[in-house]
Amino acid sequence: MASLAALNEMLAKAATEIDTAMRAMGPEKQSFVSPVMRRLSAAQVEIFEAQYQIWALDPSLLPEVLKGPAEEPNRAFELAMKRVRAALENNAPEVARGVLDIFIAHQVSPKHLERARKERAQLAK
Repeated sequence: MASLAALNEMLAKAATEIDTAMRAMGPEKQSFVSPVMRRLSAAQVEIFEAQYQIWALDPSLLPEVLKGPAEEPNRAFELAMKRVRAALENNAPEVARGVLDIFIAHQVSPKHLERARKERAQLAK
């Protein structure tokens, strides 16, 4: 079996390829685009969910933007919330909670911790 680092890198490359495909289709108005975009978005969420499982096993593999304290806490929070929204749009609240859990565990800015904790509380089961 490949190492966690190798698996994480493969998943990151796959997510980048999906993002490239989504950007290429973005301006298209053809009828097939919307369902394909939904499937690609769902695939990205699945990739992130797999990465989250890997990060839980080896937190050193977390992307720098998710490690804290962030040099730009607003940017880190917005990126985390972008992933939360994507997860929720794809009916994956467990991934959204995971994103916020990672953010909360690695940020020290009281303002951003409070915002993230409020978002996380809204997603609690």
